[in-house]
Amino acid sequence: MEMRRNSKVGLAIMAVGLFPLLVLGIWRATLNTAPVAKPVLLSVGHVRQPFTINFTGPYTIGIEAERKLSHETLQCLLGIHDYVPEGQ
Repeated sequence: MEMRRNSKVGLAIMAVGLFPLLVLGIWRATLNTAPVAKPVLLSVGHVRQPFTINFTGPYTIGIEAERKLSHETLQCLLGIHDYVPEGQ
């Protein structure tokens, strides 16, 4: 059974409409949005953690630390100088 012309045109329009969604889905699945997500020992000296990112744009860094020290001491060790606790 041969497809009619209207069916072929309809399938072509659907394929053209779905193609960008497929391409964007594949591209999004390959992005490396968290290049470094592992524990790092912050001892005296330099910390080097090489990584690569496969997209351009602004970046942010987040550091999670255990509360084994006082808040002020932890800020000092992490180099946070512009933080003012609530109520001060």
